[in-house]
Order: sequence, then C-alpha cells, then structure tokens
Amino acid sequence: QTSDHGNYAIFIEAIGRKKVPSLLAVTGCEFMTGMAGWGGSNKEYFDKAGLSFDKIVSGTCLAEGPMADIDLVRERREQTKQALWEAIDKHISPNPVDVSE
Repeated sequence: QTSDHGNYAIFIEAIGRKKVPSLLAVTGCEFMTGMAGWGGSNKEYFDKAGLSFDKIVSGTCLAEGPMADIDLVRERREQTKQALWEAIDKHISPNPVDVSE
C-alpha cells in the first residue's frame, strides 16, 4: 500500500464512510495541452489503483511567482475555478450526509 492508498482510505472510507462524494483536484497542469482533459485521460489509472473519484478536475492553482501573471495562467486559473465549482455543484449531496454512524 502506498501513502496515496492510505490517505484515500482515511478520507473516503474512515471520514466519509463512502457516503460523501469525492472530487480530486490535480494541479500543476497549467502548461499542458488539453489541461482540463487530463483527469478524464488518466481516470483509468486511478481506477486500476483502487482510487475512485466522482470527478477528477485538472488545472492550476498557480497564483504567485513570475508565471502567475502570464495571461494563459490567469485564464486557466479561472477555468480551473469554474470547473471545480461545476463539479461541486453537480456532485453535492442534496441532503446532509450523516457520517457519524
């Protein structure tokens, strides 16, 4: 087991009791061609590893440093923010989930 599996088990199984929708945000994709498609293109690798997510959002959170003010990065940061909010909106539970059971 890797630390990825351990962290996944703690969050998904222990804390969320497999009742809370899970989203994975992958950052560092700001200069990749097809930035937003990275999650879909790599979903099978997560699934094979036993790490299943309701949605994988790939993008950037780069907000500081010399690259943060490049127009492309600013645009992709906004795309990432929008994609995350859309994923949350789509997968949010309509009712509170009791994970104390």
